[in-house]
Amino acid sequence: MRFLLEKIPKNDNFDPEIEGYHAIGKPSFLKLCLMAMPVIVISIFIIGLMLKIRFGADYHLSMTNSWRDVFLFVALIPIHEMLHVIVYPDRISFAEIFIGSYQGSIYRSFLGDIKKERLLLQLIFPIIILTVVPILMLLILNVNYPLLSKIALMNMVLSSMDVISFAGVLRKIPANAKVRNKGERSYWKL
Repeated sequence: MRFLLEKIPKNDNFDPEIEGYHAIGKPSFLKLCLMAMPVIVISIFIIGLMLKIRFGADYHLSMTNSWRDVFLFVALIPIHEMLHVIVYPDRISFAEIFIGSYQGSIYRSFLGDIKKERLLLQLIFPIIILTVVPILMLLILNVNYPLLSKIALMNMVLSSMDVISFAGVLRKIPANAKVRNKGERSYWKL
């Protein structure tokens, strides 16, 4: 795994057209942001409703109310990305895995082939670990621990694009297909 402070690397040895890959349509960044808004609102509503039902109407749900919360949100970003990375084939030791930052956003990229099923798991894994598990702990143990609810809410905000990507991969790529990236574009092949 390599860390970069530049654009997503392009694999010059990969020519999707010659190798029989099909391009996956990708909406513009603005359209992705607009699509993420309902995901964020709905997920925060569902999480808030579950916690309000469990802990009562007096339960105060807040994602940020201090500078420590802003720091927690910023610290959660690399943790979220590393959870994506550990699901990649050969995990952290593989030289074709990149985590980087470019123009204010953080990304992760894998230059090799990945099966559709593993890609789906890779997209949803941070949601399971940083949202579902903390919420289940709060609900099952009946413990009012605000840090867990904040982590769950913050991670759902971070995961909004992952949810959209998950839905796109599920709809657009056939079962048992391999997926490969070239820069910011993704391609699939049976």
